[in-house]
Amino acid sequence: MNRMTALDYKIQEMAGRIRELREIEGLTPEQMAQKTDVTVEEYLNCENGKSDLNFAFIYRCALALNVNVTDIIEGFSPTLRSYTVTRFGEGQEIAEAHGMTYYNLAYAFQNRIAEPLYVRSKYDESAQNRDIELTTHAGQECDLVIEGYLMVQIGEHREILGPGDSIYFDSDTPHGMIAVKGKDCVFYAIVLNPTGEPIPELTRTAVPQKAPVLKDTKERIYHKFIDVVENENGTPTSITFKNTENFNFAFDLVDALADREPDKRERYIKTNWPDEYRHLLQHCYPALRHSDYTIEYEVRSYVDPVEIEKVLRIAPQNLSLEEFYILAQTYEAGSSEFNSLFETAVRMYPENSAQAEIIISGGSYSSDVSDFLKTSRISA
Repeated sequence: MNRMTALDYKIQEMAGRIRELREIEGLTPEQMAQKTDVTVEEYLNCENGKSDLNFAFIYRCALALNVNVTDIIEGFSPTLRSYTVTRFGEGQEIAEAHGMTYYNLAYAFQNRIAEPLYVRSKYDESAQNRDIELTTHAGQECDLVIEGYLMVQIGEHREILGPGDSIYFDSDTPHGMIAVKGKDCVFYAIVLNPTGEPIPELTRTAVPQKAPVLKDTKERIYHKFIDVVENENGTPTSITFKNTENFNFAFDLVDALADREPDKRERYIKTNWPDEYRHLLQHCYPALRHSDYTIEYEVRSYVDPVEIEKVLRIAPQNLSLEEFYILAQTYEAGSSEFNSLFETAVRMYPENSAQAEIIISGGSYSSDVSDFLKTSRISA
């Protein structure tokens, strides 16, 4: 047998009062579920004491049953008209399911136009990464932090309050709060209704965190063939096709996409037709994939024998016969340098042996050199 705690007894007592008052008013559970904004199953669980009775539900029940909240919580109506004193720790306790414990500081005062509440919000690590549970009700509210830190959400705005900080807001705006920074928070919540009428039902609501709708302003290929109508959230509501008689998938989409993004066309073909792509890669692309270049250059002429000699050592193919001749004039006819130079000239210009004779005729060379050049030409 499960042992009941003091809070369990309290919930059972309040649940019994709600059931008795409902029967007196002649209301069905279905009607009460509608008036308290819950499902019939949720209402019956509350009325039978199987679920926690949160502050919002009790308020809605009091309004539906035409009684004061105190009638449900304590079983009697408030009687004090002039003033009421609530000693520390003696407020009327109301436990909520989502980590808030409320203490009503004026539960015995008749016809009050404000609900002064002493609230303890239990720190919950998992709540730090969830949306804050939001509530709305008529009137205005002032929250004053005593201990700890409280994150308050008003609509889509959030503020963190520390000891001594307060916030005042229109409670028609969806609002909620949680303890933050690793510890419980204690604060006063004063709910005001200047009209003097009972505070309307508290309705839990989730404010959708709407992401901004980003319009696609780029010129898309499909615009030529499809008209799309979107709602304010950017969701397509209708699609109309056009130019269908002239539409060709390969030419109008694949080729158009290739003109804009050449690499994307190849990825598309490779992904959707791997066998065909492999055939293209092996048999077609090799003949097509080549580059033609036109290179323009100017061959430098050398007139300085010192520069010509340097080029001779590293790149003799860059020297003309005329440059060979200029360098030859600096060598002694028949010397090893002279002979080596002409051997190189013949090797570089084997098809121009006649021009090599010009080099020889430019100096008074021996017949041995002439024979050497002729022999070199023949061997080249």
